Amino acid sequence: MECGGCTSCCFAYPVVELDKPSLTECEYADKGCSIYRVRPDSCRDCYCAWITQPKVAIELRPDKCGVVFEKIDDKTILATLLSKPTKEAVGQKRNFEKQGYKVVTNDCT
Repeated sequence: MECGGCTSCCFAYPVVELDKPSLTECEYADKGCSIYRVRPDSCRDCYCAWITQPKVAIELRPDKCGVVFEKIDDKTILATLLSKPTKEAVGQKRNFEKQGYKVVTNDCT
């Protein structure tokens, strides 16, 4: 799966190699990442659940649901809130919890 036009992680997370703090627009993000193939390790280390999980509904793409879900380890999901979560995002959070994950919320709103 590919990010499509979603650049939510580009906004939410810091990129040390580019001196980009969290919650700021990345200069390379415009309808996708213009340096995706050579992106820094900070970007490569982001594991957006919408990308990494098979068969995830388009409604759960971060720019559509207001949340970036990221698998931190085998027991933890980080939910970074970018806006008010949609009902689909709330349902996904419950889904992760039912699967045994601890969902930690990072509210950027």
